Amino acid sequence: MDTLERQIIKVAMEKIANNTCIRLIPRTNQPDYAEILNKKGQGCYASIGRFPGRNVVMLESNDEQSCIQEDTVIHELFHVIGLWHEHMRADRDAFISVLYDNIEP
Repeated sequence: MDTLERQIIKVAMEKIANNTCIRLIPRTNQPDYAEILNKKGQGCYASIGRFPGRNVVMLESNDEQSCIQEDTVIHELFHVIGLWHEHMRADRDAFISVLYDNIEP
């Protein structure tokens, strides 16, 4: 990652710190950690929640597209700390209705 991309990630982490009780710190020797990677063809994703050992936050950035935008970085970091999308909640069916007739085959 280049300097600008690292700065965008840093600003995203600062926004999380400024608006939550979550503090993301550089890894020293912690056995459980999140590793931010950039691999071509991988897109943007993160594991949901903390797992023992390495937890990947994939932020692909190449000549065609980039996941390294503040909102995307925050989104993926929220996944790695355990936040799901609203539509993945166990109680989602109590709040949404799927209109199957509106879905094209």
